[in-house]
Amino acid sequence: MTHVSRTPALVSLNQTSFQFANGETIFDALNLTYDHQSTAIVGRNGVGKSVLARLIAGQLQPTAGTVIHYATAHYVAQSFVATPGQTVDEATGTASTLAALERLNLGSASVDDFDLIGERWDLPERLRQSLDEAGLEHITAADLTENLSGGQQARIALIGALLSNAQLLVLDEPTNHLDKAGRAWLMNRLEQWRGGLIVVSHDRQLLEQMQRIVELTPSGTNVFSGRYSQFVEQRQTQRDAAQAQLDQARSERQRERSRLQREHDTIQRHAAGSRRNAQTANVSGFERAALKAAARDIMGQVKTGHQTRKSDLDARVREAYAKVLPDDGVLINLPGSVVPSTRQVCTLKDDSCHGWPPMRWHPA
Repeated sequence: MTHVSRTPALVSLNQTSFQFANGETIFDALNLTYDHQSTAIVGRNGVGKSVLARLIAGQLQPTAGTVIHYATAHYVAQSFVATPGQTVDEATGTASTLAALERLNLGSASVDDFDLIGERWDLPERLRQSLDEAGLEHITAADLTENLSGGQQARIALIGALLSNAQLLVLDEPTNHLDKAGRAWLMNRLEQWRGGLIVVSHDRQLLEQMQRIVELTPSGTNVFSGRYSQFVEQRQTQRDAAQAQLDQARSERQRERSRLQREHDTIQRHAAGSRRNAQTANVSGFERAALKAAARDIMGQVKTGHQTRKSDLDARVREAYAKVLPDDGVLINLPGSVVPSTRQVCTLKDDSCHGWPPMRWHPA
């Protein structure tokens, strides 16, 4: 589905496809345009939401098609990876500018420092204010991120995005590691954000703030202009209608199969009677063989016709089933690992848990 924007585009995907190294295509020939409307990317787990977010942010390159960026983007991943020795100002992307401002205060600035500073003369105050508002009053720009909790690291990464000069923020599950206060802080900051915003999230409160919903499915995308609650209501209406059509197709198939079976039994009895009559009839052997052959031909034609009808009924059920929207899957966040990505640690084949559908696994 192609979405035509009425406001200047920030990112445009044109016939964009992405394929994993093992050859699996996660999505194919997407055509999407993102503008200043805040947008949520939703869909079942494993459908490729994070991959799409990284493509939009320029973190990945498409296997086919193009992703055209008309604005700078800042991407925040699901989990913060603390580098040993990394400071808060480095994690927020403010270290070089803060250092240039410090050299300027000491009277040792160079021409390059003025380029680093640009219009960000108040960056120290803005960073301090952002840390305080995020509930990180005791944290300084020189603190090491490896010493912070997961929730604190998540807020540091989000502060870096909000203080960046990016025109588009791409946030992947930004509330995953935030407590109630952290989520309230983020919601407030995003309400004040005036640039483009794309979020991948399962957080219904965050999703409700978005102006547009892009649902990623195995068959493509569905774009809905409106709040998430309206999208859910519309999707439920579609799901109910599709389920009703499936139920009707299944009922029709069952009725028709019963009718065909009765018809088959009736014709089979008549054919058997014809063969018996032919066996006892006072006719020549040639005529007797012809009568038996005619009975067999009739049964063959009936079986062929019935099989065609059954195949048609099965196709209708499959078509109706394909239109039924699946329920949302179960999200399981697994911790990171230091095991090399090329090392096989286990093999899962047709796995399922009681009451759950078979699982599909994709690397983060």
